[in-house]
Amino acid sequence: MPRSYRTFVAVEIPTKVADQVGRLIGRLGQCGANVNWVESGNLHLTLKFLGDVRDTMIPEVCKTVDTVVSKLPAFDLELAGVGAFPNAEKPRTIWIGVAKGRDEMVTLHEALDGALAELGFRGDGRRFTPHLTLGRVRQRPRDLAELSELIAKHDSFVAGKLMVDEVAIVSSNLGREGPVYTNLGHADLA
Repeated sequence: MPRSYRTFVAVEIPTKVADQVGRLIGRLGQCGANVNWVESGNLHLTLKFLGDVRDTMIPEVCKTVDTVVSKLPAFDLELAGVGAFPNAEKPRTIWIGVAKGRDEMVTLHEALDGALAELGFRGDGRRFTPHLTLGRVRQRPRDLAELSELIAKHDSFVAGKLMVDEVAIVSSNLGREGPVYTNLGHADLA
Protein backbone atom coordinates (compact mmCIF):
# COMPACT_ATOMS: atom_id res chain seq x y z
CA MET A 1 0.00 0.00 0.00
CA PRO A 2 1.44 3.41 -0.98
CA ARG A 3 2.49 5.69 1.82
CA SER A 4 2.57 9.50 1.87
CA TYR A 5 5.20 11.81 3.29
CA ARG A 6 4.70 15.45 4.30
CA THR A 7 7.44 16.88 2.10
CA PHE A 8 9.28 20.13 1.43
CA VAL A 9 12.39 21.36 -0.37
CA ALA A 10 14.83 23.40 1.70
CA VAL A 11 18.30 24.79 2.23
CA GLU A 12 19.82 23.28 5.35
CA ILE A 13 21.57 25.49 7.89
CA PRO A 14 25.15 24.60 8.92
CA THR A 15 25.78 23.89 12.60
CA LYS A 16 27.84 27.06 13.22
CA VAL A 17 25.01 29.31 11.98
CA ALA A 18 22.33 27.17 13.66
CA ASP A 19 24.15 27.50 17.00
CA GLN A 20 24.21 31.29 16.63
CA VAL A 21 20.48 31.29 15.82
CA GLY A 22 19.84 28.95 18.77
CA ARG A 23 21.42 31.46 21.13
CA LEU A 24 19.16 34.19 19.72
CA ILE A 25 16.10 31.96 20.18
CA GLY A 26 17.16 31.49 23.80
CA ARG A 27 17.26 35.26 24.32
CA LEU A 28 13.91 35.80 22.61
CA GLY A 29 12.35 32.94 24.55
CA GLN A 30 13.11 34.61 27.87
CA CYS A 31 10.24 37.04 27.34
CA GLY A 32 7.75 34.35 28.32
CA ALA A 33 5.45 34.73 25.31
CA ASN A 34 3.70 31.53 24.30
CA VAL A 35 5.81 30.75 21.23
CA ASN A 36 6.61 27.39 19.66
CA TRP A 37 10.34 27.94 19.03
CA VAL A 38 12.17 25.93 16.37
CA GLU A 39 14.95 23.72 17.72
CA SER A 40 18.35 24.67 16.29
CA GLY A 41 18.74 21.20 14.73
CA ASN A 42 15.53 21.71 12.74
CA LEU A 43 16.37 25.11 11.26
CA HIS A 44 16.09 25.35 7.47
CA LEU A 45 15.12 27.78 4.73
CA THR A 46 12.01 26.37 3.06
CA LEU A 47 12.02 26.82 -0.72
CA LYS A 48 8.86 24.89 -1.54
CA PHE A 49 6.31 23.06 0.60
CA LEU A 50 4.83 20.12 -1.32
CA GLY A 51 2.40 18.69 1.24
CA ASP A 52 1.67 14.98 1.31
CA VAL A 53 3.62 13.18 -1.41
CA ARG A 54 3.10 9.50 -2.20
CA ASP A 55 6.23 7.40 -1.78
CA THR A 56 5.98 6.30 -5.41
CA MET A 57 6.33 9.95 -6.45
CA ILE A 58 9.41 10.75 -4.31
CA PRO A 59 11.99 9.58 -6.92
CA GLU A 60 10.37 11.79 -9.57
CA VAL A 61 10.32 14.77 -7.19
CA CYS A 62 14.02 14.21 -6.37
CA LYS A 63 14.90 13.93 -10.06
CA THR A 64 12.99 17.12 -10.91
CA VAL A 65 14.63 19.06 -8.08
CA ASP A 66 18.05 17.79 -9.17
CA THR A 67 17.44 18.81 -12.79
CA VAL A 68 16.33 22.31 -11.77
CA VAL A 69 19.03 23.15 -9.24
CA SER A 70 21.90 21.66 -11.26
CA LYS A 71 21.38 24.50 -13.77
CA LEU A 72 21.71 27.24 -11.14
CA PRO A 73 25.01 28.47 -9.68
CA ALA A 74 25.87 28.07 -6.00
CA PHE A 75 25.77 31.33 -4.06
CA ASP A 76 26.61 32.96 -0.74
CA LEU A 77 23.80 33.79 1.64
CA GLU A 78 23.74 35.90 4.80
CA LEU A 79 21.03 35.58 7.44
CA ALA A 80 20.39 38.90 9.13
CA GLY A 81 17.64 40.96 10.73
CA VAL A 82 14.91 39.66 13.01
CA GLY A 83 11.32 40.39 12.05
CA ALA A 84 7.82 38.95 12.19
CA PHE A 85 4.83 38.24 10.00
CA PRO A 86 2.53 40.10 9.71
CA ASN A 87 4.58 42.64 11.72
CA ALA A 88 6.56 43.02 14.96
CA GLU A 89 3.62 44.56 16.83
CA LYS A 90 1.34 41.59 16.09
CA PRO A 91 3.77 38.72 15.53
CA ARG A 92 2.49 35.34 14.38
CA THR A 93 5.75 34.04 12.87
CA ILE A 94 9.15 35.27 14.06
CA TRP A 95 11.98 35.02 11.53
CA ILE A 96 15.47 36.02 10.45
CA GLY A 97 15.67 37.55 7.00
CA VAL A 98 18.02 36.94 4.11
CA ALA A 99 20.34 39.90 3.52
CA LYS A 100 22.81 38.67 0.89
CA GLY A 101 21.55 36.00 -1.53
CA ARG A 102 17.93 37.11 -1.47
CA ASP A 103 17.58 37.41 -5.26
CA GLU A 104 19.24 34.04 -5.76
CA MET A 105 16.83 32.43 -3.28
CA VAL A 106 13.87 33.93 -5.16
CA THR A 107 15.27 32.62 -8.47
CA LEU A 108 15.77 29.17 -6.95
CA HIS A 109 12.23 29.14 -5.55
CA GLU A 110 10.68 30.26 -8.84
CA ALA A 111 12.56 27.61 -10.81
CA LEU A 112 11.48 24.87 -8.38
CA ASP A 113 7.91 26.17 -8.22
CA GLY A 114 7.55 26.07 -12.00
CA ALA A 115 9.10 22.62 -12.47
CA LEU A 116 7.20 21.04 -9.59
CA ALA A 117 3.93 22.54 -10.88
CA GLU A 118 4.44 20.35 -13.96
CA LEU A 119 4.31 17.34 -11.61
CA GLY A 120 0.99 18.53 -10.22
CA PHE A 121 2.15 20.52 -7.19
CA ARG A 122 0.28 23.80 -6.91
CA GLY A 123 2.18 27.03 -7.29
CA ASP A 124 2.45 29.24 -4.25
CA GLY A 125 0.44 32.03 -5.83
CA ARG A 126 2.11 34.66 -3.68
CA ARG A 127 5.39 36.47 -3.58
CA PHE A 128 8.16 34.35 -2.04
CA THR A 129 9.93 36.00 0.90
CA PRO A 130 13.06 34.07 1.88
CA HIS A 131 13.32 33.77 5.65
CA LEU A 132 14.39 31.43 8.43
CA THR A 133 11.48 30.73 10.79
CA LEU A 134 12.45 30.98 14.46
CA GLY A 135 9.07 30.38 16.06
CA ARG A 136 5.31 30.67 15.81
CA VAL A 137 3.12 32.41 18.38
CA ARG A 138 0.75 29.76 19.75
CA GLN A 139 -1.94 32.03 21.15
CA ARG A 140 -2.76 35.66 20.64
CA PRO A 141 -2.25 37.12 24.07
CA ARG A 142 -3.37 40.69 24.42
CA ASP A 143 0.06 41.90 25.38
CA LEU A 144 2.99 40.91 23.20
CA ALA A 145 4.86 44.11 24.00
CA GLU A 146 7.97 42.44 25.43
CA LEU A 147 8.32 40.06 22.46
CA SER A 148 7.74 42.95 20.04
CA GLU A 149 10.45 44.98 21.80
CA LEU A 150 12.91 42.08 21.56
CA ILE A 151 12.16 41.64 17.86
CA ALA A 152 12.80 45.35 17.28
CA LYS A 153 15.95 45.24 19.43
CA HIS A 154 17.39 42.46 17.22
CA ASP A 155 16.43 43.94 13.85
CA SER A 156 20.12 44.21 12.92
CA PHE A 157 21.12 40.78 14.30
CA VAL A 158 23.51 38.89 11.97
CA ALA A 159 23.28 35.10 12.23
CA GLY A 160 26.07 34.39 9.78
CA LYS A 161 26.92 33.41 6.24
CA LEU A 162 26.57 30.13 4.43
CA MET A 163 27.20 28.74 0.98
CA VAL A 164 24.07 27.52 -0.77
CA ASP A 165 25.46 24.72 -2.90
CA GLU A 166 22.75 22.10 -2.38
CA VAL A 167 19.12 21.71 -1.45
CA ALA A 168 17.43 18.89 0.43
CA ILE A 169 14.16 17.11 -0.18
CA VAL A 170 12.83 16.49 3.33
CA SER A 171 9.93 14.65 4.93
CA SER A 172 8.39 15.93 8.13
CA ASN A 173 6.70 13.65 10.63
CA LEU A 174 4.79 15.63 13.23
CA GLY A 175 5.02 14.06 16.68
CA ARG A 176 4.26 15.04 20.27
CA GLU A 177 7.77 16.39 20.73
CA GLY A 178 7.65 18.40 17.50
CA PRO A 179 8.59 17.57 13.92
CA VAL A 180 11.10 14.89 13.01
CA TYR A 181 12.81 15.56 9.70
CA THR A 182 14.19 12.88 7.38
CA ASN A 183 16.22 13.68 4.27
CA LEU A 184 14.79 11.94 1.22
CA GLY A 185 17.38 13.33 -1.16
CA HIS A 186 19.86 16.09 -1.97
CA ALA A 187 20.50 18.04 -5.15
CA ASP A 188 23.65 20.04 -5.90
CA LEU A 189 23.70 23.47 -7.48
CA ALA A 190 26.13 24.02 -10.35
